[in-house]
Amino acid sequence: MIHTDIKEIAITRMKRLFGNDNKRVNHAFKSFKISEEIMRGEKIVGEMAETVVLTAVLHDIGIHEAEKKITQTQECIKKLKGLL
Repeated sequence: MIHTDIKEIAITRMKRLFGNDNKRVNHAFKSFKISEEIMRGEKIVGEMAETVVLTAVLHDIGIHEAEKKITQTQECIKKLKGLL
């Protein structure tokens, strides 16, 4: 159904990036499992299945950086409010 190498590479890299953030790793695995169920029901195979798997595993890949930016923005807003 799915090219195993692509799936394994995506999972390995996702785990490496998230490190000890088990919440994010578990969320990615849950998303992956749900996508497998949907693909089975919809009979999705081939390149489309590979795309769905990659999307499910990697959909939150930039979350750590986004959280840093949100924190920085919130700190700037607090400073600005203090000046007003």
